[in-house]
Amino acid sequence: MGEFSASAESTTDRAWCWGGFGGSRTPVAVPTDLLFSQLSAGGLHTCGKTPDAVAYCWGSGLEGQLGNGMNANSTTPVAVSGPS
Repeated sequence: MGEFSASAESTTDRAWCWGGFGGSRTPVAVPTDLLFSQLSAGGLHTCGKTPDAVAYCWGSGLEGQLGNGMNANSTTPVAVSGPS
């Protein structure tokens, strides 16, 4: 759980989030076909690792939290590209 958000995986490895960036009080399915083996929620963003070890993040990214080299929010998972 993050400071203002929470995320969970379903038994089918689908990601669900609530609170935080989207503000929902009930779990909402993350709009993606990606499956996740791990999730970690930050203050207003969430990151996940797919079964093939690729990292994605979504939510508030105004300070570069999403790891894709942009300072922008994303409601859908974006691949983490690491430092440039």
